Formats: sequence, C-alpha cells, structure tokens
Amino acid sequence: MYAFDLRTLYTSFVVMLVVCLAVVALLWWQNRKHFRGLELLVLYIVMQFFGLVLIALRDKIPDFLSIIMANGFVVGGAFLAFVGLEKFSDKETPRLKHYLLFVLFLILHLVFTYFYPSQELRNINVSFALMVVSLQSAHLMLYRNTGVMRKIAKPMGYVFVFLVFIGVVRLSKYFFVGFSDLSYFNSGVFEVYVALMYQVAYFFLVFFLALMVNERLLNEISVQEEKFSKAFRHSPLGILISTVNEGRIIEINDGYEKITGYLAAEVIGKTTTQNNIWVDEVDRFAFVTELNEKGRVVSRTMQFRKANGELITAEFSSEIIYIDNEKCLLTVVNDITEKKKTEAELRKSQRILRSFASHLQNAGEEEKIVLATQIDNELNQSLAALKMDIGLLKQKFKKNDETGQSDELIHKLDEVYKTLGNSLAFSLKLMTNLRNEVLYMMGLPDAIRLYVDEVNHKYPAIQCFFDLGKVDKLPQQKQSTILYRIFEDAISNALVHSQASEIIVSLHGRNNSLELEISDNGLGFDYSEFMEHSSHGLMLMRERTSLLDGEMFITSAPDEGTTVKIVIPLV
Repeated sequence: MYAFDLRTLYTSFVVMLVVCLAVVALLWWQNRKHFRGLELLVLYIVMQFFGLVLIALRDKIPDFLSIIMANGFVVGGAFLAFVGLEKFSDKETPRLKHYLLFVLFLILHLVFTYFYPSQELRNINVSFALMVVSLQSAHLMLYRNTGVMRKIAKPMGYVFVFLVFIGVVRLSKYFFVGFSDLSYFNSGVFEVYVALMYQVAYFFLVFFLALMVNERLLNEISVQEEKFSKAFRHSPLGILISTVNEGRIIEINDGYEKITGYLAAEVIGKTTTQNNIWVDEVDRFAFVTELNEKGRVVSRTMQFRKANGELITAEFSSEIIYIDNEKCLLTVVNDITEKKKTEAELRKSQRILRSFASHLQNAGEEEKIVLATQIDNELNQSLAALKMDIGLLKQKFKKNDETGQSDELIHKLDEVYKTLGNSLAFSLKLMTNLRNEVLYMMGLPDAIRLYVDEVNHKYPAIQCFFDLGKVDKLPQQKQSTILYRIFEDAISNALVHSQASEIIVSLHGRNNSLELEISDNGLGFDYSEFMEHSSHGLMLMRERTSLLDGEMFITSAPDEGTTVKIVIPLV
C-alpha cells in the first residue's frame, strides 16, 4: 500500500514540477534582461523533474540511474538554485565550497549504494545535503539581503526554513527511531509524509519566487519612475508631452514653464495652437509632416511665442511615443535665444577683427611697397649714380696720371666701387623682399612660375611643377600678395618637412573664384594630431586665407603625401 501511495505521490510531484517549470521559465523569459540567476532556477526545476522521474522508476531501471543520477539531479539542482538566488540578489560568494560539498555527497552516495548498501544512510545523505543548501538559502533570503530586497525575499526565506525543518525531522527519525533496510518505496508512511511536505514546499517555493520576482520588478519600476519623474519635473530643459494629431498638451515640466512663461494649469488640456505658441502654423504642419515620415525630429531650431508675446529662438527635439495606445509627442525644448544673440555678436566681432587684421595686413604690405619704391627711387638710384661717378673718376685718374703716382688712390676707388656694388645688390635684395617685383609688375601666375623655377634650381633632387589652368580673372594686388605668402609657406613646409620628391602647384579660376593647390608625395601626417601639437604654420596660413574670405582644405595621411587647397572669391 505504501509503495503504491509513495510512487503515486511522486507521479503527482512530477506533474506539479511540469507546471512549476512552465511558470519559472515564463518568469525567466520575461525578466532575462532585468535580473540575473533566473536561468539557473529554470535549470533547477528541470533537474528536479528528471531526478524525480528517475526516482519514480526505481526498481525498473539500473540503480546508477535511479539512485546516483536521480539524487545527483535533486541535490545538484538545489545547489544551482542557491547560486541562482545569490545572483538574483546580487550577493554572490565563492562557489568552491559548494562544488566540494556536492562531490562529497556523490562519493557518499556511491559508497552507500555499492560498497555499503543502505537505504537509510542514503536518505540521511540526501536529507543532510538538502538541509545544508536550504539553510544557506534561508540565511541568504532572511539575513544577507538588505533593504527592500530582504522584505520581498522574506516569504522565500520562510519556505527554506520549512525545508530545513523537514530535513531536521527526517534526520531525527533516522537517528532516534532507527534504521530500516527496506527499499525506498517500502520504507513506510513516514516517507510518504516527507514526500508530501517536500511537494508542498516546492509549490510554495515557486509561488513565492514568482511573487518575489514581480515585487522586485515593481519596486525597480517604481524607483525608475521616481527617477524619471524627478528628471522630467526638474530638468532645466523644457519638456512637453502632447498628442500628435491635435497638439493637445498632456503634461509639461517646470523647465517648460520657465522658458515659455505658461503655467501647467493654463496649457494642459489645450492645444499648442490655442496657446498661440507657434509663430506660424505652417511651421507646425511641416513639423508634424516630418515626424510622421521619420518618427522623430532632432535638433531643429525654430521661433516660438512666449506667454507675454515675446519671441524666443528654441532648439527642440521630438519623438513619437504611445500613451494608452494614443500617438503622442515627447518634445524637449532648449531656449537658445541668448546663445543666438551671443553667436551673432561673436560673428560680428570676428568680422570686425578680421576686417581690422585684413586692414593691418594690407597696410603692412602697402608700407612695404612704399618703402621698396622709396628705396628704388632714392637709395638705389643714388647708389647707382654714385657708383657710376666713382667709375668715371677712376677712369679720369688713370688717364691723367702718367707717372703712376695715383695707384693707391685708384685702389681705394676700386674698393669703394666694389662696396657700392655690394650695397646696391643688398638694397635690391631688400627691395625685392619688401615688394616682389615679378608679382608687382607681372602678376601672380608669373611670380609662382619664377618661384617654382628657383625651387628646381636650388633643390635638384625635387621636381616641382606648375600647372596653370584657365584663369579668366586675376585677383587684385592685395589679394595676390596674401595668396602668394600662403603659397610660399606651403612650399616651404613641403621642402622642409615632407621629404617629397615631387611637388605640383596648380592655379585655376572657376566661377568668380580662384583655386590654388599645392600637392606633394612626401611623408604626410595625421592632420588632427598635428593641429593639436604644432599647428602655428598651418594656423597662420588659415588665418591669411580667412583674410581673403576664402577656405583652406588640407588632405593628408601618413605615407600618403599632403595636399593644400586654397579657394578664394574674386572681387
């Protein structure tokens, strides 16, 4: 009778575990991204299921399966459940001791099955192992957990206390009442009640597990809701929730009230049109159209009207959300009116500064040209005339001196003549540095061509080419001078730093603009890193380009050469 009852009880236990497995698996699937350890609890139920199935088949299958494997599944599953609960509670500990206890359990079970067969000792071994795991689990749930987690885990802890109680009762019976060598399914009514208590405990274990997971999920949702509520309410940015179709306002935050001057009581329930927020209703139509097409609008700048009628410039982003299955908008508004004013003032200051810098540059170049002209008109001509007079004086002395007494004087005149020649050459070089004669007299293309020829002559290992394309209109003298200075800097950088064997210079005119490009096949460089550490030369080139209202583009990479392109408008 007892064998039939116990086996029937185990059969119902297996059926109950199938239901429990479905519940725990559903819990894991729904919360696998939120909580850790639930997958081990699913595996725990699976192992309990197979363990009980193998136990129910005892006397019909080999002892190794029905005793060793079956109880290994039951006890091993209990250890997995404990590890899963530790992960779920974020209270993980080293697991070596669990592995050692499980190995010890298996060794004892093998001994009590094959070397010293005893049903009662096997029951003691299983009871003690389950009691140890249940005691650890109860301690985890009731004491190691803290705060809210301890509160929601307390019912689970009591279930594990009940499991510990079952183990104590079972061990007490074996130690104080005595042992029996009967087979497990003939071991008496006591084991029937033990199995029934285990079944009830497992049922409540799964029940309270589901409650614990749901309560923790609700608690985290509540915490997140509180966080988002505070972030929504106290954000310095204006946040608005409204319906898509009507534009009816559902909620606003303090930042929105501060930015627009509208109070929540004045706008909630009304549409943005009724609140006269849009400066132009066409803007709202275009905004809604884009939202419906793309699902979101990011960093759009538009003007809005405040409660007092004042216009503000705001940057906003909107995204479609659903509230109670209704299509709504979550809009974040940032008042950038002052930022725009500051940017406008900054741009104005930059224009003034650039104009002043351009004026200084042009004034400096004009001063150089005036000084060079004065040197040419006065100093150079005076030196040339003086040199000619010395030459004539020398010839006259030679002609009138038949005795050779004036040789020393003639020698002195030669030295003076030579010194005047050197001074005149230095003056001409100084004048050329102040005012590029080719650039001044013949224009930018010829000045570039002459400079390229000088590079080829001075650096025979480098081939420098000049490609003059179609240029319908040449820049003015002031523009040419600045552009030529940029060209000189670019060539100098290529010669000094690039280790190039070829430099190509091209000049083209396109659509009232002039394009100057200098390319080399040298080492190249990482442009962003170079700008961070040694950018003075490039910054000077860029600033000079900005004085011409132009743009400079630099393309370079290690071992891929460098290309500098300057594009300026022609006035």
